Amino acid sequence: MKTEDYYTDEVLKRRRRLLHGRGAETKTKTTTWTRKKTEDYYTYEVLKTKTEDYYTDKGRCSRRKNTDEEIKMKKED
Repeated sequence: MKTEDYYTDEVLKRRRRLLHGRGAETKTKTTTWTRKKTEDYYTYEVLKTKTEDYYTDKGRCSRRKNTDEEIKMKKED
């Protein structure tokens, strides 16, 4: 299920914290890196086009697997 209001700012912040282990808004040495990763990979537009189960607790492995499947599907077309 995908809804417009599913990806609110609070949800995005929480997901960033889950994905990176720290919040993008924390003042640490990793702040710049986290912000850059967030801008590159986890922008609102990107998340809006994905399904809920695309970002599961499996994290990066799950995301990589899905990406590989998408690439295979594109090649088959």
